[in-house]
Amino acid sequence: MADLVACLRSLLRAREVLRAGGRSVLGEVTVVVVDDGSPEPVGPTLPADVRAGVWVERVPVRRGQGAALNRAVRAVRGAAYAVTDSDCQVAEDWLLVIEREYLAVGASDGVLGSAGPPWRHRSGATRWSRWLTEQEGRLVRACFLRDVDPCAGTLARLDCRNLWVRCEVVAGGDWFPEDAGAAVSGVLSHRLAAGGQRLRFAPDMVVWHAPAPSARAQARTYFCRGATRELGDAYAAGHRSLPAAFVRGYARRHFVEPVRSGVHPAYVALAHGAYWLGLAGGRLRARTGRDSEWGSNSR
Repeated sequence: MADLVACLRSLLRAREVLRAGGRSVLGEVTVVVVDDGSPEPVGPTLPADVRAGVWVERVPVRRGQGAALNRAVRAVRGAAYAVTDSDCQVAEDWLLVIEREYLAVGASDGVLGSAGPPWRHRSGATRWSRWLTEQEGRLVRACFLRDVDPCAGTLARLDCRNLWVRCEVVAGGDWFPEDAGAAVSGVLSHRLAAGGQRLRFAPDMVVWHAPAPSARAQARTYFCRGATRELGDAYAAGHRSLPAAFVRGYARRHFVEPVRSGVHPAYVALAHGAYWLGLAGGRLRARTGRDSEWGSNSR
């Protein structure tokens, strides 16, 4: 709950900063928090000042991140929709940057919106947490920047912790994949890339993430992403088997390149090793007819 309150307060502060700048092309900003089936309703537990500034959507049965995001889109109408996670805090100028990007994207054909860098984490409380957080940041940076076109300033990859899109992109309220478990961002990135669609890269659209809590939590997150069937199929598309995938370049992209970019080999083994174990397990379950929803969001 402390993370959620800090997140909402950062969003409300960003809204005040936007309002202070005068009339905005984005219009009035509504902050929507989706309570995705928590045992106790979140709304009544929020501090009074926060509760007064947000719109709470309560979903009685947990359905996952994709369904929660679609619920928020259906709750309000706007010129654009911006997304972050409950364990994040946005920078004070976050909405100002989005307004600038909105004006730029409006004149750009085929660009859906903008994504900011997903690797900026808050510092961990312990030395171990700080090390894990630093390594996760380096790993995500190495993987994320592969998809940035430095000439056009666009990218095919997104992260649902730091993203905005035009209203017409999410018309109907079912743009986010609801069957992707913990891998909503990855699945949606592959869908956009397959359709030739792009986002602008906004390096100053800053969101601060909660630090990595433990090695076990990080491994579980990556394992769940690999076990998510749709994302696993996208990553391994065209490969007859997982060994064939390694031979044809996935070992280089997932293990060798991150280490060369400065990620500690032990962390690469922890994260991507867990991911590939999840992917192998998901394929085995599908082959034996025991496929199930492994990809529950662990964040």
